[in-house]
Amino acid sequence: MHKAFPLLVIKFPLPEELPTASKDGSHCQKKRYATAMKIALLSMSRRNCQSKMAVTLRYPIIKTSKHSIILPSPSIHSFKKKKNDVKARTTLLLSLPDEHQLRFSKNKTAQELWAVILKTFGGNEATKKTKKNLLKQQYGNFRAKGSETLEQTFTRLQVIVGQLQFIDVEVKQDDLNQKFLTSLAPEWLMHTIVWRNRSDLDTMSLDDLYNHLKVYETEVQKKMEPNTRTWPLSLQQNTAGEMMKLTLLVFTLLAVMFPLLVQMLSLLVSAKKL
Repeated sequence: MHKAFPLLVIKFPLPEELPTASKDGSHCQKKRYATAMKIALLSMSRRNCQSKMAVTLRYPIIKTSKHSIILPSPSIHSFKKKKNDVKARTTLLLSLPDEHQLRFSKNKTAQELWAVILKTFGGNEATKKTKKNLLKQQYGNFRAKGSETLEQTFTRLQVIVGQLQFIDVEVKQDDLNQKFLTSLAPEWLMHTIVWRNRSDLDTMSLDDLYNHLKVYETEVQKKMEPNTRTWPLSLQQNTAGEMMKLTLLVFTLLAVMFPLLVQMLSLLVSAKKL
């Protein structure tokens, strides 16, 4: 070797110092897994922040020393209050007699309507007692009319019950349901027998009972059609029979009275000649 021009010496690593393919791959895989975990954690934290912001916007939060209480927003409270007011106002209007419906419908809230009803129909004790007895009598004698539908019968009964509730007369649920079932036409008999023996009739609302019976109305109406068709014919036959009897009676009376009339006329003629 020349001293002025030294040769370059290249050192090669030993085989055990070189990284294997498996070690290199596992290292890259670990880095990718760590990156994916960071992305997942960031997205989860972002979603949690958005949900908390949404809850905070919708509901006011009251913080105490230990807990944070989320209250419903005023808009939800006002919506529920308005919904209940509409329902109460509708019930009050249905309970009024038909001739007063238009007059009282001008009141916008249930509270206003109730105040006007008390002022109009309050009366003294004697008047209240008379109204109470009259409504009890109407409820006791309640029956479905031949030409009305199931809905019309249901509405009439609701009106009477509503008026009874106005004057603090309690109607038990079981008694009300039994009254509705027994007031229906004879064509409903098979269905009413089944429903009158139901074990949950005392807890079922009148609305639910009506909705159950409404399913069978078409079937019941088909049973009622033959009766409505034959009724005018039978009425005509009865009327013709009565007219025949009346005609025979008139002719019989004339046959008996005619000789007497002739005799009376002859006596009058002879009296004039004298």
